[in-house]
Amino acid sequence: MWNRAVEDDNTRPLSAPRVDPVVWAAVQAAEARLRAAAWLVPSRRRVTLLRVGYAVLDRMTRTNAVRVPVPERDLVLDTGISDRATIRRALRWLHERVGVLDVEAF
Repeated sequence: MWNRAVEDDNTRPLSAPRVDPVVWAAVQAAEARLRAAAWLVPSRRRVTLLRVGYAVLDRMTRTNAVRVPVPERDLVLDTGISDRATIRRALRWLHERVGVLDVEAF
């Protein structure tokens, strides 16, 4: 029974997640800005900025939305950066360079 299930799973084509062309274009443009902006900081900060930036871009792709919520606790899990102050600094630095950070609650 197991072999048949594995064979069925291997023969079934993988369905790629469908991403809206507008979202995909926004992610690609933001990724280019992120890579360019990363070279403006020292190498020690660069890793943090790239981790946070790519986590946000990944969330945009997964949710198929241009505007996504990025709670700090989720970024801690997604990036592996345990210091939330570091994540806040990275988000503030990326604001206007890569995207727009909206901090209003309501």
